[in-house]
Amino acid sequence: MKIIKLFALMALFTLLNIFSIYAGVWKKDTRGWWYDYGNGSYPIKKWEWIDSNNDNIAECYCFDDNGYCIINSKNKDGYQLNKNGAWVEKGKVQTKLIDSGYIDKDMLRYITFSLWDGNRAGDNGEEAELKQDFYLDFTKQDLGTETQRNILLRVGYFIVNDYISTGITKGDEGKIILDKHTYAKALKDLIGSAIGEKVWEKDYKVDSDPSKVILGIGDYGTDKPFSTLESVAPVENGYIIRGKVGFQFEIDNDYELVTKNYEMKVRINSDSYFGKFTVESISITGYQEQHSNKKFINDDLTDVN
Repeated sequence: MKIIKLFALMALFTLLNIFSIYAGVWKKDTRGWWYDYGNGSYPIKKWEWIDSNNDNIAECYCFDDNGYCIINSKNKDGYQLNKNGAWVEKGKVQTKLIDSGYIDKDMLRYITFSLWDGNRAGDNGEEAELKQDFYLDFTKQDLGTETQRNILLRVGYFIVNDYISTGITKGDEGKIILDKHTYAKALKDLIGSAIGEKVWEKDYKVDSDPSKVILGIGDYGTDKPFSTLESVAPVENGYIIRGKVGFQFEIDNDYELVTKNYEMKVRINSDSYFGKFTVESISITGYQEQHSNKKFINDDLTDVN
């Protein structure tokens, strides 16, 4: 078996801060825009994270000495504000997830990719076409042996490095070694499924201790996993999360970004390894290609601005 480095690029995950959201409203007069918190008061000489369109993602706005939003210019500290007043860096609007202490945006990106690509690899040993749509309801259907395995392989790297403190060790060449309890809990926490015995039996055991399994870490070569978070909507006991998922391909310094839309429903699970939530369902639909002579994604999987 060739042990490969699956997601060696996924090194750092930053747990998001929780931001308050005000039941306020934007208002305008002859001098400009200002933000009413909803009680007659408004921000003055300060930055404020505001979710203007109720998608649970806030943009950051800067208000001047008179309480007006600074628009289409830099503030006195040199930060750029766009035509809508939102803070931008290198042309990209800066955002924060709000009212979502159970959602870790960075981890969520790679879980989404893992579920999509792990299911795409499937049980037949052949990858489904990138254009293929699918819907999985983990509360109603069991995954096949290879699909479970493929998903666990893909989440293996950040399970170990950031979220599991017991039941794991690190081997050489980036190998990850899990005992059976930890291996099973990872799948249960991720999608609520009990691990099948065939999954455990098929995975690669430590030669000196067959009670432990090796999760190889694989290398996609020049192909880069891609996932974005676009909106989070609270529902009873969980969230509906939407964004894009896909791959960047590189051939002779020519770059292609293939993306699809995802919608994922998660329920709160405070005991989960995965940011205190468990995925209940996911749908992957649509297809889009972009081509460029410049990278869409950096080597550390951050978006190129």
